[in-house]
Amino acid sequence: MLGTVIATVAVTLLVMLLFRGLRRRCFRRPLRFRRRGRRFALDRLFARLGTTPGQEAEIERALDDLARESRPVLHGELRQSRRDLGQALREDDLDAERLGDLFARHDATLDQLRKAAVGALSRIHEALEPQQRVRLADMLLGGARWRGGGPYRSNGAPA
Repeated sequence: MLGTVIATVAVTLLVMLLFRGLRRRCFRRPLRFRRRGRRFALDRLFARLGTTPGQEAEIERALDDLARESRPVLHGELRQSRRDLGQALREDDLDAERLGDLFARHDATLDQLRKAAVGALSRIHEALEPQQRVRLADMLLGGARWRGGGPYRSNGAPA
């Protein structure tokens, strides 16, 4: 009788461990492989370029300034574009003039963002040393190769 109770408790605990604890810990990738996002990408880029902490801080400031300038502009424009497009599609006849105004506003917004991006890229260019710029250019030209593409990824070459 006592053996049956102990065996039942042991099996119950084993099932709980398998379906709760192990599923969360062992059957997923380790945390170091699941890091994603901007910080992970920047850390990887900085490691590949061999940047100093001062260079890293300047690059991060340039990207933060770009994000700070572009986020409100894009958010407001997206909201207004959705509203205008919804109104244009709701009507019986598609108003080409309204869509022309919408696309003209998009062009003005893209011009603003283009200027901000050029400013950020010039700050990044100034922060990097010549050999780091060459390495960054090689990474950009190389495509998926520098990201550590696996054996099934093509590197831009047709199969």
